[in-house]
Amino acid sequence: MSPRLQERLGYGPEDQRARQLTLLAGPDPEAAGAGADVETGGMTRLKTADDGFLAAWFVRLGLSAGGGGAPRALLLIIELPADAAAAGAYREIYENVTEGIYRSSLDGRQLSANPALVRLNGYTSEAELLAAVADIGSEWYVDPLRRAQFAAAMAAHGRVEDFVSEVYRHKTRERIWISENARLVRDAGTGAPLYYEGSIRDVTAAMRGREIEERLRKLAASFPGWLFQFRWMPGERGAFPYASDGLARLTGLAPQAVAADPAPLLARVHPADRAGLIRSVLLSARRGADWGREFRLEGPGGRELWVRGDATPEAQVGGAILWHGCLIDVSRRKAAEQRLQDLAFFDPLTGLPNRRLLVERLRAALDAARHGAGLGALLFVDLDNFKLLNDTSGHDVGDLLLIQVARRLESCVREHDTVARLGGDEFVVLLRHLGADPAGAARQAQSVGERILSVLPQPCFLRERMFQATPSIGIVLFDGRDGGVESLLQRADIAMYQAKAEGRNGLRFFDPSMQARLGARLALIGDLRAACERHEFTLDLEPQGNLAGRHAGAEAKLAWRRAETGPVRPEIFLPLAEETGLSLPLSQWAMRRLFVLARELSGSGEHRGLDLALDLSPRRFHAPDLVREVEALLAETGAPAERLLFEISEQVTIEDPDAVAARMRALKRLGLRFVLDGFGTGFSSFARLRRLPIDRIKIDPTFVAEVDQSKPARLLVRAVVALARGLGVAVIADGVAREGQLRILAEEGCDLFQGKLLGPFGLPVHRPAGFSECPAALEGAPGVVATPLFG
Repeated sequence: MSPRLQERLGYGPEDQRARQLTLLAGPDPEAAGAGADVETGGMTRLKTADDGFLAAWFVRLGLSAGGGGAPRALLLIIELPADAAAAGAYREIYENVTEGIYRSSLDGRQLSANPALVRLNGYTSEAELLAAVADIGSEWYVDPLRRAQFAAAMAAHGRVEDFVSEVYRHKTRERIWISENARLVRDAGTGAPLYYEGSIRDVTAAMRGREIEERLRKLAASFPGWLFQFRWMPGERGAFPYASDGLARLTGLAPQAVAADPAPLLARVHPADRAGLIRSVLLSARRGADWGREFRLEGPGGRELWVRGDATPEAQVGGAILWHGCLIDVSRRKAAEQRLQDLAFFDPLTGLPNRRLLVERLRAALDAARHGAGLGALLFVDLDNFKLLNDTSGHDVGDLLLIQVARRLESCVREHDTVARLGGDEFVVLLRHLGADPAGAARQAQSVGERILSVLPQPCFLRERMFQATPSIGIVLFDGRDGGVESLLQRADIAMYQAKAEGRNGLRFFDPSMQARLGARLALIGDLRAACERHEFTLDLEPQGNLAGRHAGAEAKLAWRRAETGPVRPEIFLPLAEETGLSLPLSQWAMRRLFVLARELSGSGEHRGLDLALDLSPRRFHAPDLVREVEALLAETGAPAERLLFEISEQVTIEDPDAVAARMRALKRLGLRFVLDGFGTGFSSFARLRRLPIDRIKIDPTFVAEVDQSKPARLLVRAVVALARGLGVAVIADGVAREGQLRILAEEGCDLFQGKLLGPFGLPVHRPAGFSECPAALEGAPGVVATPLFG
């Protein structure tokens, strides 16, 4: 019996009666054996020394075997008020209170638990709970250190308040949150700590709500925008009952600034977007539909932002509507969309509208003109000799010039007109609203064209060098009833080419005769395609003679004898073939015929030394399979490669001379040789020619034509011959038609001669014997028409 209990019962320290404690009510712990499942708590009366009674509540702390095997109980006695009714009320409160009430030992054993605490832990009785719990610290707390923290707080302060912990519902191991209020009970006499007693409240719902709230707060803080609730009542201004901190990041406004009045936020909306934003909110309210809109907003520091808002409306009592939504910054996406639009509709070099945007605007202009908005005009502007500038000064300088041209063209038109770049050095100016009078509209269009003609040729300095760009301009008027976009562009293009044909640096209006010429050109292209299918082409041989007046070879020239109208001149159909891509199959056909002919001639001793040359167009020379094709043809036909020459123009050699030289060397390794055709009309330099493995240089016929009549022409021939001697190559004079030409060319040192004088329409100075007829080998070659070599 503890000293405190002895004192309350009135027993002295030596009173033997104190050793015999009788429970006058409730179960007798000695009535059961050690370890028996007996009631662990209940009301009782204890006999005092003066034969009175003390109302008490007892709790069995333990049951063990005593001496001789008799059970021994360790009891906790709680004095109750003397009034039995009060004691009953205490018990009723203890058993029915919703909070858990407990006592626990200092070492972590559960001493008592009221029904609320029993239920909290998933058990049905206190006895079951006390039997199951061995160590509160390791079995109950999710964090095993939490019991030690509890004990430390008790030791320091003697109590804890709102000690919140995550624990297991002991039986089911479900994790819950509890809040404890407890005190440390000490011995009244010695002050020694006896046990803990306190109450426990289940705060799981509150903690999880707080956890969710904290999670939402963190999400809102990390959300790249603004979360909000907006309430609006008809006839009121509205309010934001909830606004996340993202509002401050977007606008610089604190959430409190809009809690009762949205006006500060509305003031940050771009003026041009404000009315539309308000209408969209009202429409969402009226229809009860989701709200969504993109608009501009003034951000911190006055920076303009594009934002996207989305919200779902919820109808509330009294007619109010509460939107739940978010607002995010979409400025990057809008900028990316703008960049994509720029790429789709604007020329990346000059910033002008491209063909796609021009077509859209031209369609709109045609439609407006058709409905009475007045005539319009289209000006097709092409720079003269731009390719020459690109080839000689580099594409970077050419790009700088195009940018200058774009700015100058913009300076020549009105604000609502359009200047567009189609590509390369081609520009289009679209003029609108020129009035209903065709003559007046033509004068306005001509005035703009003349302004362009005066502005563009003005010198500009690029990379410390002066450049000038002259334009050729084609103009076409439109009223919206005379064709679509493509036909209009085509007419302006035709007029522009007419301006070029008439001397460049000028302008021309489109007229129907131009259209007729275009129709003839298109018809010729159609006939050219059909001719390829019908095999209407042949090879004509144009002879080449040497200083001894004997034949040295021939140039094979593609000839087209159109079935309906007869021969078509090469200078007419060859450019069309190159433009349309037909030059590739034609060149392949001509190459095969030439190789077969070379093989046939190599079998004749009389003509074994005859060289055969074939002109290669730029497209054919740069074809990636040329070397492989030549190698295959040589193997297939057995043609002597040493007797074959390819003629290429200076134009072929200008672009990437190193790549051109490499391809030429690859063909020369197969045995073929090269002739540089039309020398003098291009821009070859001695340094460039030295890099090319040329075997012969052919003087252009335009210089040969005047060599017997013009001293400058003769001096030019002399210079070419001197250059050829320096390079160690032979010189061919092309276009020899008169004996005087032949004589002077021979005096200046030309090695070979080609032209009418050597063919059936002219005789050489010395006519060798034995060549008055075409060799039989030529007559039998398939698809070949051979002219006599020397008359």
